[in-house]
Amino acid sequence: MKLFYLLVMSRSFLNNVRSPILLCFSGRVFVLAATNMPWDLDPAFLRRLEKRILIPMPSKDARKMMMQSHFSGVTTTLTEENYNRLAILTEGFSGADIKLLCKEAAMRPVREIIQQIESLDKTKRHSKGNPIDMKKMSQILLNQYPINMEHFEGSLSSTKSSIGFDLCQKYLLWNNQFGSI
Repeated sequence: MKLFYLLVMSRSFLNNVRSPILLCFSGRVFVLAATNMPWDLDPAFLRRLEKRILIPMPSKDARKMMMQSHFSGVTTTLTEENYNRLAILTEGFSGADIKLLCKEAAMRPVREIIQQIESLDKTKRHSKGNPIDMKKMSQILLNQYPINMEHFEGSLSSTKSSIGFDLCQKYLLWNNQFGSI
């Protein structure tokens, strides 16, 4: 059995390759296709897909686990209660949205450190004493600025879900009409 994987990106892409793809469906071929616009699938193509499965947005527990996973091995002051609160605040976020939020939260203490280093660098240039070891100083500052809830709250103000409520409803309606599971 052959495995045929297809990522359906747009209707124009599908129109250009429809005939060759449909020919592949005859015979012993396993087709695995993915799209973020299932309503744009050609009816002939859709008929040949035996199983149509909607992968939903991450649940509260999944979002919590994703955030914890992104920060495993990183110094944070986040508690279990903080992660639970963040999981609630990120309702409607996709996995990519969670990743972006975590990156933004991780960058906030880095920005604080850079500001501290820049101010120390200015002091170093104007002082006549021993030069400051900037590498050592950045390590000290990094330990003083662990990722905390305030970093996440600031990140939430600038990072929003990429999938709106209306689009989620459109996926659910399509799944109710054409989904297999």
